Amino acid sequence: MIRAVALSVLALLLSVGAARADVAMAWSQSAGTIVVAHPKIIEGFDRSGEKKLWSAEGLVSPSSIVTSQDGKVVAILDGFEDQIALVTVANGAVALYEAPGTPVAAAFFGRDAWVTLRDLSRVLRITPDGVVTEFEVAMDPALIAVSDLFVFVYSRAEGLLQEIDPKSGQVTRNVVLGAGGSDLEIRPPRPFDPPGAMAYLCRPTAGRIVVVDLNRMEIQERGIGAAPADLTFVEFGAQLLSFDPGTSVIADPVRESLHIAHNPNVPGQNSQESSQPTPVDRVVVTGAGLFAFDSGNGILYRIEKRATTKVASGLTATSFVPTNEALFTWDAKAGKPRREKTTE
Repeated sequence: MIRAVALSVLALLLSVGAARADVAMAWSQSAGTIVVAHPKIIEGFDRSGEKKLWSAEGLVSPSSIVTSQDGKVVAILDGFEDQIALVTVANGAVALYEAPGTPVAAAFFGRDAWVTLRDLSRVLRITPDGVVTEFEVAMDPALIAVSDLFVFVYSRAEGLLQEIDPKSGQVTRNVVLGAGGSDLEIRPPRPFDPPGAMAYLCRPTAGRIVVVDLNRMEIQERGIGAAPADLTFVEFGAQLLSFDPGTSVIADPVRESLHIAHNPNVPGQNSQESSQPTPVDRVVVTGAGLFAFDSGNGILYRIEKRATTKVASGLTATSFVPTNEALFTWDAKAGKPRREKTTE
């Protein structure tokens, strides 16, 4: 029975991007704007969710959304119609691009958007002036993230992490991390740490977290629970009274638990296991709190050290967004974001 549950949960994790979403929501802290993409429409709302700031023509089937580090641009992907929209948050100006393959993940290096095309084993670079360049990567490029110096693409079938020079688009180094990864996180060095960023890959099928020193390309592996699926960190400066900065949180849907540890260099080491009501497989943290999401059942929880509170149900992985102040879900009937009550 446990094995059957494990296999069904892992099948769900490895099909990320395959399910159609009705809405995709993002937050720009610098602009104080909630961006909502739903079929054929993209809208911007103020931080309260009450006032619509702008509306623009959008994509037919928005499947994911990513905000640039400076909060000035969002990238919206349509993995069904093979389209990409880059939206200026300040005024809703939209630049639409036809992708030569299926876009599944995006990240920003500065103002350049980088998008993986899983079926073509390619990555696109789109500059602010609209120049699109295509680069070859390994088969099944499912995850992408950036450090202060490089773009990193993880190809799930080959288990390969590729370091890409963001100027030339050339692959500079490769390292094999193992197949079947579900989440890639990259953290810059903290104050007083040695130079160089660290990468963290969740491998739920192997029950392991892979830690990469990107300066030396040295690897550590650690077994965590049954299926570590998603990882987040409480960043320095986050005003979370329940969790200290540097705390790592790992979602383990097979064990229906979170692994929480104050060790950002080796997540999960000496962790405390926090049982959850259902198989949560995604974790996200902002100033509004730590939240865990159960993709299979569409349930979202707010996590405290000693309590788990159900916040909302009937959601998809993209139909909610925590800002620095509150958590918002999409209210289709009202046609605007709804601020959820997250505390008793």
